[in-house]
Amino acid sequence: MSLAQILSCVLMSGGLVFIAIAALGVWKLPDFYSRLHASGIGETLGLLLFGCGLVVYNGISPASIKIILVILAVAIATPIGTHTIGRTAFRSGREIWTRSQEKKETEKKEKPLPSEAEKEARKKASAADACEKEEKTACRS
Repeated sequence: MSLAQILSCVLMSGGLVFIAIAALGVWKLPDFYSRLHASGIGETLGLLLFGCGLVVYNGISPASIKIILVILAVAIATPIGTHTIGRTAFRSGREIWTRSQEKKETEKKEKPLPSEAEKEARKKASAADACEKEEKTACRS
């Protein structure tokens, strides 16, 4: 195995790692802006590394020139596109995720559901309160 093949394998593997991390970021991050950031950065860097690996593997050829042109187009277009999408989302009123939103969501998830006995006690208490407000003798028992 030659040095060019080893270098191309390393570059292409690095590109695949960046693309996989970007996909994981899109899947796991909490809001639109974080996902947009992960996809834009990861995809751009991943494609740059992968393309450089292909150029090293092919050597100097017409295919390598085409790959370099694709790399340049992606390196210019992806940051502009992600910036435009993020700016449009911000101007349209999409909220930015904050840590306090995460705390509220976890509190909602951690709050235990009431048991049947608690539900019955609440119903009786609310019925008693309604009777006291109306002051009807029919409600009293």
